[in-house]
Amino acid sequence: MTKIITLVKSSGATGEEFRKYWRESYLPSILAVPETRNKLVRMVHNYVLPSSMRSDEGAAPGQWAGVSEMWYYDQPSAEGFLTSAAVKDAIAAHGQTFSEVVHLHVQEIMGWERGVRDFALKVMAFFVPREGMSRADALHYWNYEHLQVTARLGMSQKLSKYIQNHSFPDHHNADPRYDFAGGLAMWFETADQAGSIFADEELVAELKLDEQKFADPRNSMMLMVEEENVYPRR
Repeated sequence: MTKIITLVKSSGATGEEFRKYWRESYLPSILAVPETRNKLVRMVHNYVLPSSMRSDEGAAPGQWAGVSEMWYYDQPSAEGFLTSAAVKDAIAAHGQTFSEVVHLHVQEIMGWERGVRDFALKVMAFFVPREGMSRADALHYWNYEHLQVTARLGMSQKLSKYIQNHSFPDHHNADPRYDFAGGLAMWFETADQAGSIFADEELVAELKLDEQKFADPRNSMMLMVEEENVYPRR
């Protein structure tokens, strides 16, 4: 299975206005395109929430309003969505509401999951490799060395679920600011659980120090989101 992640900037709509428009106007129009539905397994909308979480670093999270995730049975079907002229036209038709749309084609890699199904919060993050480091080397470090650091810090006991999304080698964005090597998603059972982690200055400092070994902090960002399953509707 393979996945398309789409980041969307709003042209000034409030959070509630964007949520309503994305669900009621954009979603039906994009699902009407055959290339969207071809071997589409699942689609989730992640609505970006106001947050001061690590707001002093990286790209401004306030620019982004939503992040969608689309799981496909195979890589060619996902590529069909990305290259479809009809999909591009459907997205362009919403240009007055969406000021920017960025796609990532990724492989999802499970870190851990502790069997919890009712999550209070979800956090997503995206990064560009640090200067002088290839995408392949950055992803390798993130998936091996950095995970050893998170294990030593007990993150598998602090987070309910953690996954990594690795961009495919042949998928790039023309804008280097958005040529993300990948991004994580992590889930918390309670808001207090999330707050205690980000309030732990020693833990956050150690994570940030290791992140700088593979990620460019100037072009990385972290978003707190609320997720909604939009296809198939349950």
